[in-house]
Amino acid sequence: MRPVVVRPKVELQTLVNEITDSETYKITEADGRSFAEHSHEQLVAKLQRIIGLATFNRDRSETIDKQVRRLDELCQDAAGVNFNGFASRLREKGRTGAPKSLTNCLALSPVWKS
Repeated sequence: MRPVVVRPKVELQTLVNEITDSETYKITEADGRSFAEHSHEQLVAKLQRIIGLATFNRDRSETIDKQVRRLDELCQDAAGVNFNGFASRLREKGRTGAPKSLTNCLALSPVWKS
């Protein structure tokens, strides 16, 4: 069984950079998929984890609740979904459709720095 996230300490911005860099599409991994595809998969998994933790802790912290509400707005503007649906939307868009939405959302919010 392979791990969900191969590089758990990699930052979200690094994954976005890997997806947006055209050179990562030229690097083929052992399973035949590009490095960008792997980065996209890791990004979605990492976002799902962050979203799950934020949703779980939303009722416990006013600060988290405010950040989630702000992220709802940002995700709605960037991807047409709320914060809870953001990872699913990125998975649907695939590695080539996701970067613009991600870049918009990541650039506007300090919450993603974790």
